[in-house]
Amino acid sequence: MGTRKHKPHIAYILTLGLVWLILSANAVASDWFVRPAGGSYGTEDGSSYANSWDGLKSVVWGPGGVEPGDNLYVCGLHVHDMVSKSYTISQADIGPISSGTAGNRIIIRGDYPGDQGIVWGAHKISYEAWQSEGSNTYSVDYVGGGRDWYFEDITAESWVLLDVASDVGDCKATPGSVFVDVPGDRVYIHCSNN
Repeated sequence: MGTRKHKPHIAYILTLGLVWLILSANAVASDWFVRPAGGSYGTEDGSSYANSWDGLKSVVWGPGGVEPGDNLYVCGLHVHDMVSKSYTISQADIGPISSGTAGNRIIIRGDYPGDQGIVWGAHKISYEAWQSEGSNTYSVDYVGGGRDWYFEDITAESWVLLDVASDVGDCKATPGSVFVDVPGDRVYIHCSNN
């Protein structure tokens, strides 16, 4: 009896082709990197930790950047430096693309070895110079936001939450305090270290 060769069934070939395409798509997924704004990170094209994008606003979404199936490593401490009084709600936003499928998601990670990613929802007020009010207290124009959550000495490991003072006089008398004068459009800060 001779051996008979079987021709592969077309459904079998299509299934293998589909599996190959899925595995190929996952194989070409890329890792991208972003570090805090204001650094100097090689080519700053996001292609490696050494060549990280310079700040969250520099991340490229879509062709030439982060696409479905990719990982974005957020490295280091990110605190938005608010240099403009305009569009206070959206100036620190990042805009990930929303295409892809459940099995082909963009994963934003903060667990890069040796440089954990931290993104603060707060911002550093830099839209104008702080004015001395005496008694180690400084003020700046109030631009929206909260009245209670003001911090100093922010690092990746620690920060100081300022206490809320009852008025400007209380703020001047209390190191580590903040007073927000909404009708007067001013924020007063008395740092804890004077």
